[in-house]
Amino acid sequence: MTFRKRLGMILLAGAVGCVSVTGCATSFPRIGKSFDFFAPARSEDPFYPKVVEWQGRARDETTVGLPETALPPNADDSSAYPLGVLRLKFDAFLIRHKRDLAKEFTAWSQRQARLHFKPDPVTTLAGDHWPTLVEFFRTNGDDCDGLDLIAYGLMRDAGFRADETYRLIVRREADGANHMVTLWFEDRNDPWVIDATGATTLEMRKFSDLPAGWLPRVMFNENELYNVVERGPGGYELARDGAHESEASP
Repeated sequence: MTFRKRLGMILLAGAVGCVSVTGCATSFPRIGKSFDFFAPARSEDPFYPKVVEWQGRARDETTVGLPETALPPNADDSSAYPLGVLRLKFDAFLIRHKRDLAKEFTAWSQRQARLHFKPDPVTTLAGDHWPTLVEFFRTNGDDCDGLDLIAYGLMRDAGFRADETYRLIVRREADGANHMVTLWFEDRNDPWVIDATGATTLEMRKFSDLPAGWLPRVMFNENELYNVVERGPGGYELARDGAHESEASP
């Protein structure tokens, strides 16, 4: 598949708001919570119809998809490798180089975001159009909604699987602003965060290491949609926070 066709599948973070393109401080209290990123989606969530509408248009642009495969076992769990130590070394090598590649994508996408940022005057979720990457390329820029798609597109085109690479809407507790980041699930329970604008982090970090005050809400790619819920006793669906908000940006 060509670069353009593969990236045409990508989700733009379009109606979720442009929080910042300058990043955050290097010293901060961490989120430090555990989340289930694959909880069933809730149709009453305000982002649900927006995501479903985008998915339909994104699939229409796609002619070839990647085969779905199971997530690899954790590299430090040798019992999961019945074929022996060679398989263990094989997967450890692959993961190490995928990390290096994802870090390069993070840095490059942030450089491009600074060059191609375009403010969006739309302030309502319903009124903000979520473009596909083809539409994004035609305008040669966007606010953080579209810019965040750069990192996701690079990862998918480089071979990161559909079942390990997702878009995530996060909410900033301080002011209720929403933002979009890319997640890479090397670890099913604590994914890496790649933020093309640097609003949540200027470097690739585990989600649990993000600055405190960011809450995950809705996670999706072209074909799947999940709500994110906090783990543990008394866990609650984070997507209910700000369920009636209408603004797309702070």
